[in-house]
Amino acid sequence: EGRIERIAVTCAERGEREIDARGRLVIPGVVDTELHLPAPKKIRGLVRTETAAASAGGVTTAVVSPDPLQISGAEDLRRTACALRRASLIDLSLKAGPLTAGNLDRMQEIFVCGSRFFRISTCSPNMLPNEKILEAMKKAKILGALLCVHAESEEVIREAKEKWNGTDVSKLRPPRAEEQAVEDLLEKTRRMGAAVHFERLTTQKSSLLLAKAKREHLPVSCAVSVHHLAFSAEGARPFLKIHPPLRSGEDVEALWRAISAGTVDVVSSCHFPAAREEVAALGPGEAPPGLPGVETLLPFMFEFGVKRGKMTVELMVRAISTRPAQIFGFYPQKGILREESDADLVILDDSVRRVGSESLRGVAGWSPYEGMEMSGFPFMTILRGEVIFEDGEVVGKPSGGKILLHSC
Repeated sequence: EGRIERIAVTCAERGEREIDARGRLVIPGVVDTELHLPAPKKIRGLVRTETAAASAGGVTTAVVSPDPLQISGAEDLRRTACALRRASLIDLSLKAGPLTAGNLDRMQEIFVCGSRFFRISTCSPNMLPNEKILEAMKKAKILGALLCVHAESEEVIREAKEKWNGTDVSKLRPPRAEEQAVEDLLEKTRRMGAAVHFERLTTQKSSLLLAKAKREHLPVSCAVSVHHLAFSAEGARPFLKIHPPLRSGEDVEALWRAISAGTVDVVSSCHFPAAREEVAALGPGEAPPGLPGVETLLPFMFEFGVKRGKMTVELMVRAISTRPAQIFGFYPQKGILREESDADLVILDDSVRRVGSESLRGVAGWSPYEGMEMSGFPFMTILRGEVIFEDGEVVGKPSGGKILLHSC
């Protein structure tokens, strides 16, 4: 049934296939909580290419944000889930929303259909007004749903635009925009008690605010994008244009420390498969939410986290597998190697490779990590007991993945 039957030093029974992993690190499959698929008309083809790239990166489960589609009702959810199911090589789940004043009354309908996660933004283009955020929190608390929040203050961004006419995204979306939004949302969480997951935190102050909230035992969790651990605003190249923008080197180091301290729960790829030329040509107000990264999340964390001494293997697994599975309700089916859990495994290759666009599988055709040397690329990725990637080749089949909705 695709589950781990037994974990033992020796086993008298023989499987259909025996894999020799001696001398290699074996970890649970990566659970990526932010995979963007920006193709409303050709989503099936994009699902096929990007989940193939995910399998090559050791990702066995991902939570999809189907930008720019809006999942505003049960029928939207069913239709999108069907398209994903027919093309995905890995297991997927879906975030509903973004929530707006026009679809708040359909939260229960969507939840009953199977999605536990609802996207909220505190800034344009999908800003939910303050009073409606409180309403969403009230509904989420009653349902037991998770609110996945993009936190930047619309007011601070507007003020920054009035003062700055340049093209520097970091000036147009300053740290204060995020920090004020985080502070405001935490105050609302204290009042309403809803579970809130902060996506793409970028600053030291934000991490300190979350640390304080956790000490108060508020029902909050948070993620950082791997790009915000890899790059800083100093000397950023034109195609490293994202929102929230890259921050200072000091903020980057603070985020690494926050992972070690347990303040930051999750590191996601925030994968957005846009061509390099497209990103470079975008105006400062049009920056995408992420960059190509699903295939390099695991090796980056292994090389720059584990091998550089910033974290242990156990802490890496916690950030890219166990905590994502726990927060999004997949645990203990996902995120852990134990009997009766799904047999989602990654066998790592510790040889060093240089990242190059010619070896990547995503439709974007490039990587912000090109030229970097990393180890920890998967030798083999196994999904529910089936090998889907082996020794440089994607061997999984489209439609081999499941859609993880609890009733749809």
